[in-house]
Amino acid sequence: MTSYIFTERKGIHILNLTQTARFLSEACDLLANAASGGKQFLIVGTKYQAADLVASAATRARCHYRFRDLEDKENMGLLNQLPKKEAANLKRQLAQLRKNLGGIKYMTSLPDIVIIIDQQKEFTAIQECITLGIPTICLVDTDCNPDLTDIPIPANDDARASIRWILNKLTSAIREGRGNTHTAQIFIGILNDLNDLYEISGVEVGQHFYWQIGGFQVHAQVLITSWIVIAILLSLAFFATRNLQTIPTSGQNFVEYILEFIRDLTRTQIGEEEYRPWVPFIGTMFLFIFVSNRSGALLPWRVFELPHGELAAPTNDINTTVALALLTSVAYFYAGLHKRGLSYFGKYIQPTPVLLPINILEDFTKPLSLSFRLFGNILADELVVAVLISLVPLVVPIPMMFLGLFTSAIQALILATLAAAYIGESMEGHH
Repeated sequence: MTSYIFTERKGIHILNLTQTARFLSEACDLLANAASGGKQFLIVGTKYQAADLVASAATRARCHYRFRDLEDKENMGLLNQLPKKEAANLKRQLAQLRKNLGGIKYMTSLPDIVIIIDQQKEFTAIQECITLGIPTICLVDTDCNPDLTDIPIPANDDARASIRWILNKLTSAIREGRGNTHTAQIFIGILNDLNDLYEISGVEVGQHFYWQIGGFQVHAQVLITSWIVIAILLSLAFFATRNLQTIPTSGQNFVEYILEFIRDLTRTQIGEEEYRPWVPFIGTMFLFIFVSNRSGALLPWRVFELPHGELAAPTNDINTTVALALLTSVAYFYAGLHKRGLSYFGKYIQPTPVLLPINILEDFTKPLSLSFRLFGNILADELVVAVLISLVPLVVPIPMMFLGLFTSAIQALILATLAAAYIGESMEGHH
């Protein structure tokens, strides 16, 4: 797998996404051509993280994913005519058959291409395909052997977001190859676009740590580091203000300096008359982002180890940056409506009604701009640090810590400034 690995960071291998894109494109081309020729496909993925995704993807693409007398009896109502004990036993057998063989009950011949999600988990299936001469497309993680499959796709085979995204691309290629009707293609295209927007929430930098709560996968590293950040901010606020004095001490001086900085920033963007109510909101955004951007390094590596992944900044997850951007949008609309009432909506037809679509689009692209700007900065910072540390591991880390502190402050300042500017803009008479 060496040729598929971009770098190693804190004992975790980072895959080369260029290779992923290349082999995924090859796999999609192969599947589209095969589907246009009426070939049959089998998707194999029995691991807990992937089973429901595989079943869903295979159903959409009309693929087999891994018993018919009992089903016929059930559909005809014959099971209900049997004694209760016998009927219960047959229903249990039917449930077990559906669980184990539901995906291949209509398969009457060997598949032409097999898509495998986890090479190690499905090693038996790979061996069978090799024996039977069936081409395979397989997700390969850093601990896999790409030589065992015809088209290896370097990817994280433990992350649901990664599995979902790749499966959707592969099954979309199959559907396109089967030549859906024009109307169906338009409908599927719309669904795929909506699905792509949902999949953006799975974008990650590095290896994340998850909790499985019921049927939901929770980004544990985001929650843990967010709680740490909140605890740090609350502790600093408490200890710095518990003994305020007329003549401030060093700690009080520091807090007053931060407050004055945030107050000036808010006043500059919103205006002298309206800025005071918004100082807490802008200050909270600035401080949370500033501390969050450095929180991945709060606990030294290997002092506190996680089963999978690492403690990373909450802003390392696009869901966090989107949430912060949406908070800003809510504040933006609230400020405008609170200040100007329903006349606020009149700005959308200024200076001419012809600009109505553009003005509406502008407001709804603001949260996207804020979220992707912050996440993109974190992504760039992570990649640059990973490359430099891999090249000069003993020299770079300390200077990079100071660089990271500087970039964290810049990113927090940019988002806080834009948030205040948007709020100030919404309370003006026009754009």
